[in-house]
Amino acid sequence: MHGIILLRPLPENINGERLRVLLNPSKDVDAITDISIAELFAGKDDAFFACTAEACMEVLRYYGIDPAGQRVTILGRSLTVGKPLAIMMLNADATVTVCHSRTPEEDQIKACKEADIVVLATGRTQYYGSPYFRNGQVILDVGTGTGSDGKMHGDLDIDGIMASGEIDDLIYTPVPGGIGRVTTAILLRNIIKAAKKG
Repeated sequence: MHGIILLRPLPENINGERLRVLLNPSKDVDAITDISIAELFAGKDDAFFACTAEACMEVLRYYGIDPAGQRVTILGRSLTVGKPLAIMMLNADATVTVCHSRTPEEDQIKACKEADIVVLATGRTQYYGSPYFRNGQVILDVGTGTGSDGKMHGDLDIDGIMASGEIDDLIYTPVPGGIGRVTTAILLRNIIKAAKKG
């Protein structure tokens, strides 16, 4: 066995924190152990990075969008996306703002509008509409949930934005078919890396 991933949320009778601590860092392909997190902070090139956070960086690289010198706002502070992605963006020389459930909404809106790149990772399906954005931004939508139409959607309310007519120049990742697909590829890449490490 070369790689282990904990699919969360875990049932209430299972101590997720204990499992996280017990996980062998050499098999930690989703980078949730303390050692993996420390290696991210230290900027180790051969470390495992959280798959979804790394998928965001991979999408930017693929499309030639360099975060260096850019203002990045991340909505969400989870261990799997928000926190590691903030460090990755800092390591890429971006200026980073992280908002979360305790950040007042008016501050979230201001931080999003001022950003060049916005990452939505809160799980608030179709919540973020025109008031949060302006023309010329890049939106990485990490959220997934079931919309009012019974279909899968992200955190971005792209239908509402398009209907408003206020914004017509956004680059955004779709849900489904965007960051999620790249996350799967990153996970497989990490498993191969783990197998090579032995």
